[in-house]
Amino acid sequence: MSETATKTSWTNNPIKQPKKIKVNLSFSEEQYRALCKGFVPQEMEDKWFIYHEDDWLYFHHSWVHCGIYRARLTKKQNGVVIEEFEVERHPKIYRNEDEEDIVIFATLIAHLLLKIDVRELGIVPTLCSDDNALKLWSIYGNAMFGPLSREELDRCFQETSKKRDAKNGTKTRKKK
Repeated sequence: MSETATKTSWTNNPIKQPKKIKVNLSFSEEQYRALCKGFVPQEMEDKWFIYHEDDWLYFHHSWVHCGIYRARLTKKQNGVVIEEFEVERHPKIYRNEDEEDIVIFATLIAHLLLKIDVRELGIVPTLCSDDNALKLWSIYGNAMFGPLSREELDRCFQETSKKRDAKNGTKTRKKK
């Protein structure tokens, strides 16, 4: 993606019921420039729209256009820091635990804005190794680690199906 995201790049709505969560994330000047570029979803599986405006990063779920996270970027001597972020806590819009939101927030920054392969960070379970694969995919979409090849998708499907079948005592039919 080469375009810089702006508030008007995607339909978005502000956070209605914010809750502040403390974090300590530091970024270099180069990383700051990447954060400011934001992220505009290119396909349905991208799931997130992120833009920078007036020293704030705004994170919106791209399907429903709701603001989920918002963070102030504070300039320091060697870059910028995020000392806290706000998360949507309106129960009809978004429900989650603070600790999980810290991981999601950091993962979105790492992968979508800084282009870090989050599999190498160890902060997000791999798509196929977790019993909550569907939940993880619904939260992150391609931000899990980017688009999968057809072979990787087939392997994930088979591994997840085997685990579910073993747990439920059923058998998944093979694809033709």
